[in-house]
Amino acid sequence: MRMTQLVGDNFTVTVKTNPILGSWNITHYDFVLYYDSEFIDYIGYSTTGTISENGTITVVENPAGIISVDWNSTNYIFGGGVLINFTFRTRDMGDFLFDITSMHYNTTPVSNISYVMIHSYAPVNNISES
Repeated sequence: MRMTQLVGDNFTVTVKTNPILGSWNITHYDFVLYYDSEFIDYIGYSTTGTISENGTITVVENPAGIISVDWNSTNYIFGGGVLINFTFRTRDMGDFLFDITSMHYNTTPVSNISYVMIHSYAPVNNISES
């Protein structure tokens, strides 16, 4: 998937899931999100309004460009929808990859993972037009 973004504006990268069955008893997920941090700033995350909203989440960026996510709950998550939203900001033009390098529900690896490419553009061609 490819999204277009204006340099300097915040944008959201959303991690969604296909339907999770209640019989799978999912109380934990974890994944690592990779992104090109040279020209992108990580602003934060939110689970408000998501199917993960009622769990406990730990989100750590270390080093820059690698975000580890660990979610736990005493209740099962089920159904499809958004797991988490990340907010970023580009500082330059270009194409930037966002890719989940590993993901698990409970201890089961998830293999159906898509990447997102962000195309960032500037409203002017050079500094003299600023």
